[in-house]
Amino acid sequence: MGFMLLGGLAAWSLYALAAIVFRGVVMDETVVPAQIIAGSVRYPPGHPHAIFYPKAFNLVNYAAAALWTLQPDAFLLSALRNFIFLILSLFVPFAFGLVLTGKPAWGHLAAALTATEAGLRYHGTYPMWVFPNFYSHGHVGLHLALLTVALMLARTWRTAGLLAGLLPGLHAAMPIAVWPWSACYIWLARRGPAGAERRRLYAAFALGLAVCAGFGGWLHLQPAFTQSAPPYDITAGGDVVYRQFSQYIDAHRGIPPLRSPGYLANALAVFLVGGLLLHRIRGNAPAWPLGWLLLFCAWVWAYVFGAAFIRQAFGWFPPILHILMPNRFSNLSAVLLIPVTAAFIGWRLDKPGASRLAGQALLIAALLGSAAALFAQPVRARLHLLAAVWALALAFDLISAGGGRHRKASAAAAVVLGCSLWLSGARYAWAYFGATYLPAAAGLLVLRKALPSDPKKGALPRWARAGIPTSVALLVLLAVLSSGRPAREPRWDAVSEDDRSVARWLAAHAAPGELVLPVIFPRAELQAKTGYPVLAEQETLYLMSYSPELGPSIGALVRDLYDVDLSDPAGMRRIAPRGRLSFYSPVWRDGWKKRSLGQWRLLGRKYGFRLVLSESGMEVNLPAVLKTGTWTLHRIPG
Repeated sequence: MGFMLLGGLAAWSLYALAAIVFRGVVMDETVVPAQIIAGSVRYPPGHPHAIFYPKAFNLVNYAAAALWTLQPDAFLLSALRNFIFLILSLFVPFAFGLVLTGKPAWGHLAAALTATEAGLRYHGTYPMWVFPNFYSHGHVGLHLALLTVALMLARTWRTAGLLAGLLPGLHAAMPIAVWPWSACYIWLARRGPAGAERRRLYAAFALGLAVCAGFGGWLHLQPAFTQSAPPYDITAGGDVVYRQFSQYIDAHRGIPPLRSPGYLANALAVFLVGGLLLHRIRGNAPAWPLGWLLLFCAWVWAYVFGAAFIRQAFGWFPPILHILMPNRFSNLSAVLLIPVTAAFIGWRLDKPGASRLAGQALLIAALLGSAAALFAQPVRARLHLLAAVWALALAFDLISAGGGRHRKASAAAAVVLGCSLWLSGARYAWAYFGATYLPAAAGLLVLRKALPSDPKKGALPRWARAGIPTSVALLVLLAVLSSGRPAREPRWDAVSEDDRSVARWLAAHAAPGELVLPVIFPRAELQAKTGYPVLAEQETLYLMSYSPELGPSIGALVRDLYDVDLSDPAGMRRIAPRGRLSFYSPVWRDGWKKRSLGQWRLLGRKYGFRLVLSESGMEVNLPAVLKTGTWTLHRIPG
């Protein structure tokens, strides 16, 4: 199993490198803490960025800072993170496909379907990606948690133990999902570690924990991280600011929309498809990893729905749940949808006979059809491809199931899954599911009658040996060509020529380390792209979600700079009449449009800044010193 995992890692690493070369490198969020921790970008004492980033318990940030110290290059750091981002996106589904079937072919099918981004429709309120994105911390942490589970099931104890021990330093929330399940698996699973295996696992886990403990102790002894100074030394009103931000702005921590693809179809699909597969293969050796994987999903969903009940009952998350963001854990299940489906297809096709031949013919046709759909309608194909795959898999299960009881279970699963797609609001996906299911069942029935039984009792026929790998390769090729957006198109996480113009102007005319105030939307990511500190940005507000003690100073910044007073409940109800205040709202721009030159001067003296970056065409009562197609840079005179 270890060698097969390494083979899959090598294959998909080559794909990840090719995809990044073709699509280009996108800016990564670790550039920001790396610059601050390494001292390349300095903030005034007491500024929320100066306090939060150096003291955040995150090994990744400090590893990025070490690399930045050796080679201060945003492109190099972002390229490395892009590779980690993409290889985890694809290798984790491969690993689960391999573990659940014992055959690399179905792991490759899972990774290929993942590369089409077919599973993104079923993510939760916390966004999920396949190809690199600026915000990589949550994505990498979530996939490392799943990789730990996959390695446990693959019985690679040392690597799994080390990763489990390091998990708090890699993503502090993920041990909640992994550690309770791992403890049950180690002690209760019949094929769990024993003897020397358990000792190796514990030693590796202890080493990972020791690294995290040493890092945490060193971090705790750094007093400079908590120093504060005017105008950031505000201590009153933090609880109100924290609550108002959570209620009106922070969409990731609200009550999850239970009638949605991410919280209804996601949960039902993984248990329906996985449960059917478990029923079909019970008694076989590979049934045990699937059973434990479904238990992991059950624990994850119990946590998600339990936290939602607390929020519904009390109208407020306890601070610890607010920090841990329970809604994001639904994405653990969303990542598993495709490998569980690929394993379901693989196990059903391993049964010899005419049904197997019919299934192989259908699989090749489905892969070729998916590739054609990605080429012709990439956006629509990504939205509905997984629903069509579920329909094909359940139709094949219906035809190839032996007794009437098995067929009834398969038909019932198809009805429940189709209804969940419709009820969750994925009506087009439901239509694709229904339009695929009946024709596939009829076609399979005809093929099974027409094709002879497989005389070799399980050997793949020649046409299938050539057709399935060719179809997977074509699907992968078209996935990288069609999914996402290449970096040559305008996107906020790529460094555009307009961004370079701003960076050149700052390098030529601004003082080293001079503060710049960017517009809150669209996101400029000015510090990462120019190396200059920002007075406030979108991400500044989210810092209080992890460090509530920063609420007073962040609330004052938002009130003074954007005229949004988070400490005023009545005012927040007025500007957010529907209970949400999006960053798209004109409220964030109105204050800038109405602010007089004198008011800008007062703010500049209070916070020590003179440069303001607005979106091109936005009305600001300040003289412009640089205009580009995207941005206008203003200077406060005097």
